[in-house]
Amino acid sequence: MHNYYSALESLSNKGINHYIDSMNINVLMEWKDFIPVLFKDEYLEKYWEVFKGDIGDGRTICYVRKKKYQDKEIGL
Repeated sequence: MHNYYSALESLSNKGINHYIDSMNINVLMEWKDFIPVLFKDEYLEKYWEVFKGDIGDGRTICYVRKKKYQDKEIGL
């Protein structure tokens, strides 16, 4: 069962991107300033695209997984 603790464990062991990929998550919403802390630029550029640069609060960004990588194994 995946839960909050699984995400934290993944963050400390393999990186949060591994957890997100293993859960087939296709939408990310996070504070703009926190995205670089969680993800490497290469990962975002390869697998994700910005859906909305600002969702209206001036600090949150939304990414969607690129269609060619949705619901696929991506080398876990």
